[in-house]
Amino acid sequence: MTVTWFERYGLIVMLAVLTTLFAGVGYYAYVLVQSSEASNAKQTINSQLAMRVDDVQQHFEYGRSQVRFLANTPPNRGIIRALDNQGFDEQDKTSLSQWRDRLATIFRSYIQEHGDVLQIRYILADKNYSELVRVELVDDEIVRTPQSQLQAKGGRDYISHSMQLQSQQTYVSDINLNHEFGRVQEPYQPTYRITQLIHDEQGQPRAILVVNYDANVLINSIAQGLAQGLELIGIGAQQQFFAHPDTRWLFANEFNATFVPAQQQFVRTNKQELGMPVYLDKLSAQHVYAQQQSITVGSPQTPIALSLALYLSKESLAMAIDRRWQVWLGVLIILYVILLLSALTYHHFVIRQLTLSRTIREYHTIFQRTAMPVLLLNSKGAVCSANPAAEQLFNSVNGSENQHFATLLGFEERQCKQIQAAIDKREHLDMELGISNADGEERQVNVSVLPVYEQKLPTSSAVAALLLYDHTTEFNLRRQLQSMNASLETKVAERTEQLEATRKEAEQANEAKSLFVANMSHELRTPMNGVFGMLNLIKKEPLSEQQNHYLQLAQASATNLTGLINSVLDISKIEAGKMELEVQSVNLEVVLSELLQSNSIRPKEKGLLLLLDSSGLTQPTFLGDVTRIRQIFTNLLGNAIKFTDNGHVLIKVQSRLQEGQYRIDFVVEDSGVGIEPSKLKDLFNSFTQADNSITRKYGGTGLGLAITKQLVQLMGGEIRVESELGKGSRFIGHIMLSSAENRAVMAEPLAGSRAVIIDEVAIRKQVITNHLRQWGAEVIDADWHDVDELAASGDFHQLLLFVDATKQGREVQAHLHTLLHAQHSEKLKVIVNCSQYQMNTAFAEQYDNVECLLPPISAVVLAHILFSAEGAEQPLCDSPPVTALDFHSVSGAKVLVVDDNAINQVVVTGVFKDLPITLVSCGDGKQALDILNADPHFDVILMDCQMPVMDGYSASLAIRRGDAGEHYTGIAIIAMTANAMAGDRERCLQAGMSDYITKPVDADQLLEKVYYWLSVANVKKRTQIDVKSEK
Repeated sequence: MTVTWFERYGLIVMLAVLTTLFAGVGYYAYVLVQSSEASNAKQTINSQLAMRVDDVQQHFEYGRSQVRFLANTPPNRGIIRALDNQGFDEQDKTSLSQWRDRLATIFRSYIQEHGDVLQIRYILADKNYSELVRVELVDDEIVRTPQSQLQAKGGRDYISHSMQLQSQQTYVSDINLNHEFGRVQEPYQPTYRITQLIHDEQGQPRAILVVNYDANVLINSIAQGLAQGLELIGIGAQQQFFAHPDTRWLFANEFNATFVPAQQQFVRTNKQELGMPVYLDKLSAQHVYAQQQSITVGSPQTPIALSLALYLSKESLAMAIDRRWQVWLGVLIILYVILLLSALTYHHFVIRQLTLSRTIREYHTIFQRTAMPVLLLNSKGAVCSANPAAEQLFNSVNGSENQHFATLLGFEERQCKQIQAAIDKREHLDMELGISNADGEERQVNVSVLPVYEQKLPTSSAVAALLLYDHTTEFNLRRQLQSMNASLETKVAERTEQLEATRKEAEQANEAKSLFVANMSHELRTPMNGVFGMLNLIKKEPLSEQQNHYLQLAQASATNLTGLINSVLDISKIEAGKMELEVQSVNLEVVLSELLQSNSIRPKEKGLLLLLDSSGLTQPTFLGDVTRIRQIFTNLLGNAIKFTDNGHVLIKVQSRLQEGQYRIDFVVEDSGVGIEPSKLKDLFNSFTQADNSITRKYGGTGLGLAITKQLVQLMGGEIRVESELGKGSRFIGHIMLSSAENRAVMAEPLAGSRAVIIDEVAIRKQVITNHLRQWGAEVIDADWHDVDELAASGDFHQLLLFVDATKQGREVQAHLHTLLHAQHSEKLKVIVNCSQYQMNTAFAEQYDNVECLLPPISAVVLAHILFSAEGAEQPLCDSPPVTALDFHSVSGAKVLVVDDNAINQVVVTGVFKDLPITLVSCGDGKQALDILNADPHFDVILMDCQMPVMDGYSASLAIRRGDAGEHYTGIAIIAMTANAMAGDRERCLQAGMSDYITKPVDADQLLEKVYYWLSVANVKKRTQIDVKSEK
């Protein structure tokens, strides 16, 4: 399809031109706005400054005229005459005191009428310039100062300046804070004074009239009404600020010994921006636009210059420009959007016209070139036009425009009516017909009637298109396909029957395999139970050292054989999909710590360092299958110990919440022989090891890692391995566990404590550091020199010292001896790592605050050492302690052993030989029922499952039914079976058994279960006795 230039680039060009145009207009508008706002700001500053300068000058001029008025009142000269005539004015016959009273009355009236006057004084021009009359405003009350409190004002600057005045001249002082008795008046009172010298009749200066004005009135009047953003600064003759936006700088010359003159703090720079001078206000550290103007006060003899300045910060002007620019920008954006929409509308219109023109040409081309015959019909069914394909199919169509389609095509009347109805209703119609072409051949045609809604076709009068699709070939092929499908369905049915038969054979084979594994498990476990039992019984007998050694070897071999049986059974369970998880509460820290302890003998022999880092666990207890978790880590730990001759083996676990469950990430790391990268991919396959030489050197079946991977995946996780030959291996994986209720524990039991770890083994030091920090301790990086300094200072408060004694043990002992005899050393706790070098016991027992840390290292071991004191808060949620088995509490109990294997009967009898209970044995379930019916005093039954005559399942169901008597329907029945496949435990419980134990029987586990159910039976008996006695 050919695309025109306008369609491809027209919109882009229009948008580019429009955007460029508006960008230019916008920039020009911004420059105009900036210039206009700057001009307005400058005009506002100049006009408002001029207005305030004029106000100040008028204010001072009015004050001068009022002082002249006061100076010309009669009491002023009357007082001079009275002073010259011994206190009496002969001219007006008035005494000095009367003149003073009259003058005070005038002063009082004047202050009352003028709110900005604070004080009026009449000061004699004697050598001390003593006040003669003083009236002032004190706490909104006009008060005349008593004669005794009048002051001498000699030395004041306004006195000296006033004495230079000529007749009728006045003096306006600087604006400063008022002083009384040589100190600044509090509260602070900004003041200026207007004075006039009073002469006698000979023209000699005799007194000074001083009027104190409240400068706040003047300052507030000129500070009001400022335009937005303008700030006022007033500078006095001493370069002090009497007006400033920041009140901290007002009259700073009165308080600050390092006062900096105002002209050095508000400085005009050499810059001029936007037609205005730029000042630097050092107080606020900002550049401002300002105008400044001086005002001359004082007197003709001693003129004083005050300054007023108005300034506008750059930020304020920028904000004003931005506000106005935003209005302009809004208008421009609206215009831009209007023009943009207009351009888009125009572009859309042009594109539609071009598309319409192209579509009409395409429709015409399609109409002419399509291989499908097409007839265009008007509303009466007459042919308006036909394409070449239609003319080729029917020769009669050629040149037959305006003829009815029925005449041309020879359709049946019924078919023609259907087509005409579709044309009249403007509806779509599909129908399949058989017609003859121009050569007389029978053709299968699909006829479609399509309404024409828009005049896009060559003939404007067409209202419908009649499409004739010749599908004779497809029709014939479809018939052949239907015939083939029928034959194929028959073959598929036959093949399905064959596959179903094969599937059933596979299922039967799988069932046979599972049955074989179950039987093999039973048959292997039964003799193994005898072997283990007999070995345990022999162990109780007095043996020589050589016999004990032989017994240990036999037990180790039996244990290895049992492990092999369990591994084969586990892999069979997993492959059969019968491995199920038993969810229960599991304390991961305790389980792994116990696992390390139980596997610590071989590492001690090799000199390996065994470590558990569980500091990353967010809580200790989770919900999971503790047996399978222990199996996973047992396999990984066993492998690591087996293939590591020196160095360390580390288990590291951590947890995090993920989609409502806890993800337990773990790493089992060793420094052993390592694995070649090419062998890693097959490491988790069943019966596979990295190398055949490994099997010869280390032994093993290659099932451990395969089972581990399957168990990890069963718990929703994954496992992988990283290894380098000669440098060790790292097994990295995770499992998913649910959350369990955890008792509240102290989050940081070592908060506030300090710890020093002196250990050359970096990985052990890191594990201990992680746990100490988890418990809130501060771990200090120190050496023996730092510890000796602590000893010298006696700073042992809440200090833990971890010391490695595996090397240089005697030197460590000497250091500790010195340290533990230092002052306050009783506050120190010392933990010594004694993994290889054992400290002198007598030395360790000398001190209550010295503990030995024995491997393997784990949180449980550390917690036991650090928090073993009575009442100490434990940071771990330990499992509840196992209660000791007290068989004397169930003395006299009777236990029935039902097992067809005589050896197993002997084993069980030997386990209970020294206990105060009675055992009775029999060989099948039928015998058991007979014994129970004959003796009503049995408390617990140990029941084998597979026996001749009557198996354990049938016997248990019979007992629960009451076949052995109603009093035995609730007796405890413990299954003692060699079956260990998935579902065996559930089958035992469904048969009515109370508990379950697998063979080979563990003597301790058997004792625990029997003791438990005997205790339950005792409680039931006591309850029944109590009920009978109550009756």
